[in-house]
Amino acid sequence: MPTTSETEAQGQANGKNILDINASILPPTTAFEDAFISYERLHKAHKAEWPPRQKLKVPEFSPDADPNDIVDALKRVGGCIVRGIVCQEDIAQMEKDIRVSLEADEPWNASTFFPPTTRRAFGLIGKSRTFALSVIGNDLYQAVCEEFLTTKSYPYYGNRDVLNVSPPQVNNTIAFSVRPGNSFNQPLHRDDDIHYADRPRVDRYPDQTNVREYGIGFFVAGTRTTKANGATRFIPGSHLESTLQPPDEAFAQ
Repeated sequence: MPTTSETEAQGQANGKNILDINASILPPTTAFEDAFISYERLHKAHKAEWPPRQKLKVPEFSPDADPNDIVDALKRVGGCIVRGIVCQEDIAQMEKDIRVSLEADEPWNASTFFPPTTRRAFGLIGKSRTFALSVIGNDLYQAVCEEFLTTKSYPYYGNRDVLNVSPPQVNNTIAFSVRPGNSFNQPLHRDDDIHYADRPRVDRYPDQTNVREYGIGFFVAGTRTTKANGATRFIPGSHLESTLQPPDEAFAQ
């Protein structure tokens, strides 16, 4: 029972060139004139010669890690693993709290996003107090989110300025039960698509941490999860890429 929360504000190495990489990603077939990212821009990006990706190792930490080390890892790679961040007792309690909702879910009709055997449960804060405290309320997660997602400004208020602070807020919570017999993997995508993100490529993460991200995902594995049995995949380093660069499954981990 992998669970996830998202907090609102996640070629050359293997001998491929960019045309080979993009060949497996089909461009759109229908043009909409009022699209935020235009049809023409997306087609141009599909044919572009993007800098080659590299295979990056995903850093690993313990639950008592310094939040600053987690932040540095996310800036470099875009993701990390924190082993044992939620204890087995809490995972078992979340399973007990959420399982009934997972079993009540039904396949999504004509879905190419979720395989037909996958089941979902939403609104986990209202379903499991343990989830709310151990996942959303996790101190390490909260510290990392505050670093990347807190927004501050100094607007005028009459003849003086004041400090406005907008801390992170929870965007969604969801649990997946990924079962045998799935006919396809969930397609690679950016979770910040819901915010209509349109970021340029950068070679190095900005020193100011709160200017590029729209959310920080926190995935907790309720059972042993691997790429082979349906675990969520991501491309290390893709957080530095342009929104318009197509993904490549060969680099997903």
